[in-house]
Amino acid sequence: MSDARQAINAARAVGDELANPQALEEAELLIEAASRALSEGRYREARSAAMAAKRSAMLAREASLGVLENRDFGVRNVGATLARLTDRQQWYYWLCEWRNFAIYLSRRVVHDNCLQNAATLAYTTLLSIVPLLAVGFSVLAAFPVFEPLVDQVRTVIFTNLVPATGEVVSDYIEHFISQAAGLTVAGIAGLLVSALLLMSAIDKALNDIWSVRNRRRPLYGFMVYWTVLTLSPLLIGVAVLASTYVGTLSAELARGPRQLLASVTPFLAQAAIFTFLYSAVPNRRVPLSHAVIGALLASFMFEIAKGGFAWYVAAFPTFEVIYGALATLPLFLVWVYVSWIILLTGAEFTQALSGYRNNRPGALGDPAMEFTLTVHLLGHLWQAQREGRTVSLKQLVAREPDAGETALQRVLQHLESARIVQRTAQGNWVFARDPNSFTLLDVYRSYPVVLPEAQQCRVDSDADQRLAALLKPVDRSLEESLAVPVAEVFSDGERERT
Repeated sequence: MSDARQAINAARAVGDELANPQALEEAELLIEAASRALSEGRYREARSAAMAAKRSAMLAREASLGVLENRDFGVRNVGATLARLTDRQQWYYWLCEWRNFAIYLSRRVVHDNCLQNAATLAYTTLLSIVPLLAVGFSVLAAFPVFEPLVDQVRTVIFTNLVPATGEVVSDYIEHFISQAAGLTVAGIAGLLVSALLLMSAIDKALNDIWSVRNRRRPLYGFMVYWTVLTLSPLLIGVAVLASTYVGTLSAELARGPRQLLASVTPFLAQAAIFTFLYSAVPNRRVPLSHAVIGALLASFMFEIAKGGFAWYVAAFPTFEVIYGALATLPLFLVWVYVSWIILLTGAEFTQALSGYRNNRPGALGDPAMEFTLTVHLLGHLWQAQREGRTVSLKQLVAREPDAGETALQRVLQHLESARIVQRTAQGNWVFARDPNSFTLLDVYRSYPVVLPEAQQCRVDSDADQRLAALLKPVDRSLEESLAVPVAEVFSDGERERT
């Protein structure tokens, strides 16, 4: 009861003049019904009424903030909505939006195991950094225009590799690269495999962030990896070339703007590499604007972290005191780990720009309504089959805005594992077998799902009405069969043994 009461009080606190009075009144009536049922021992009915009351109160709260204008891909009429709010309520609205976005982003970082993936990538980087740099420098050397700039590119890379101890690390790595130049064909092949393993780990981490389960074919994946390996050093070379050109401009260009351009150009090249990673590596369409914004954020965080790391190492020489001459190794490991955290956080931010709105579930996002959502999805697939077409996830999100993309993906994965639906080569969804060959009972038994109560079903369509009618006798049967105190179940068994 307390959860529903708190939701009602929260709805009223937002603004009684804008709250939905009908929903609030309905919530109050349901609370009274739930209290009555609880006092009479009808626990199942009391729980259902309390849940319905909480939903009504939350609807009233959202209506007061104007976020029910359109649940399909967010609020389209934001301007018209905010025009009806006072200045204080507008600030509250945007604060709630940013708070919810930050919560969503932080939960995604935890859910996708970004810290663990960053640790894995940092370890893989140790094995792959020499072949990666060897391939990169070879690519630059293949272009005559970049040949005079190879030393400058090395300086840029090693400066960013470890801000505080770049000279020591660069000496070791250059020695390793020179040793790698004398390897046989088999040794070079092994180094390339190590580099591709790192790209494969990046591919897995980014596809997990975008919840992609269908990986690319090996040939396409190799082409993407090779493009990243070859394009990244070229972008760095272009940045160094542009910086050199800016530095040679005539004195007509003021010293301040010239220094600004020289410092911003590598930053933009770094952002371009991140943009390419965020847009090309995930095996799904990522809006270019979102990839650019995420890349700029990651580059900005990278610059802040670089300065902060250099300051920390200089101000607190803890590693040097403990490890002495070997302090470079743990510092290098820590910085590589931090760098991967930043890259993955930027990817999470890029995904959240589109995923936040699509993953704000309504009533159908509730796990208790999963069976209803399953029936809805089967209905969309049935209609598509009649019309001779397939259905994409984007289309399903648009048709079921109250569910949220996460809930839709969860149901589709369950149905796919039960061999009820399957993906096409294009990644769309179709029936895996004739819908006349299985029943709702087969769907229910195919994977663990919670049956909704008849009164919880929406009546937006004829199919919803028929589903509610089918569930009514199920509710009655459950109430008659399971309305037995737990103690009585065990006491009956005890009496039978005696």
